[in-house]
Amino acid sequence: MPRPVPQVLKSLLATLVLLVCFGNASAQTLYCPLQYIGEFEGVELADQYEIAKQFTGSDVSTFSRTNVYVTVKEKVLYLQTNFRPAEGEYPLKLATKDFGQDLKFYLKDLLEQFEQSTSGFDRAYADEMTIYVDQKLFTNPKYKSLGLSNARKLSLIDEHGLA
Repeated sequence: MPRPVPQVLKSLLATLVLLVCFGNASAQTLYCPLQYIGEFEGVELADQYEIAKQFTGSDVSTFSRTNVYVTVKEKVLYLQTNFRPAEGEYPLKLATKDFGQDLKFYLKDLLEQFEQSTSGFDRAYADEMTIYVDQKLFTNPKYKSLGLSNARKLSLIDEHGLA
């Protein structure tokens, strides 16, 4: 007969999930398995979930059908995928103020943070994933390091929110 989980363990688990998603005040990168990122480094990001969902579409569990939304809000780079790990409830997201890597690195790092195999990721990134990029990303030269040219299926989102 299953035994109930003590309340203290439930509280500890909830706290750990919040720490994974919301991080701490000095975090450079936030990896999130929850529905949305509320705030990161003082920047409100909750509204980005619904905007991104318009582009990422239905949740998937294969790299070949993964869509990625990329934007910047007040110097925070925000990525939202439709890739949902088998044991997860929601697709993975990332917020960062670290702009030293390319998009492929950030996506692969996001997967590895949640112990997802990256087998087949490189091929899917190059040939099958659709990357939706908010044109705001190109208003600042610091984002040129994202190396978007190595993704073949790239769609630019204009100021009206159309790809």
